[in-house]
Amino acid sequence: MNQSHGMGIEYLTTQSGRRLEVNVRAVLAMKEVGLYFDALDEDQSIARDAIEVVRFRNVSDFKISFSDCENIVQAYRKPKYHKGIKATIFVCGTDLAYGTARMKISACR
Repeated sequence: MNQSHGMGIEYLTTQSGRRLEVNVRAVLAMKEVGLYFDALDEDQSIARDAIEVVRFRNVSDFKISFSDCENIVQAYRKPKYHKGIKATIFVCGTDLAYGTARMKISACR
């Protein structure tokens, strides 16, 4: 199932539902992240113990504040536990994207 949520996040669920291929593009903001998490929680095609592969290659900017990090953690708990997502893998196309994603993730822990 191919799903597009918000302007910046799109995902494809493999036929078995065991892998989510997530493509993030343009400017990543809290609104799009929230819409994506809501979509995951409602998507019946996602199998338990699925692996989520999130590609940040096409992100031009992160518009997520430090305070948004706590909201991201809280919002992700619902789909993660309901769907039993086993792991999330981040793929970044540049050192800048990797550093920014890593910084945000570290701040969210």
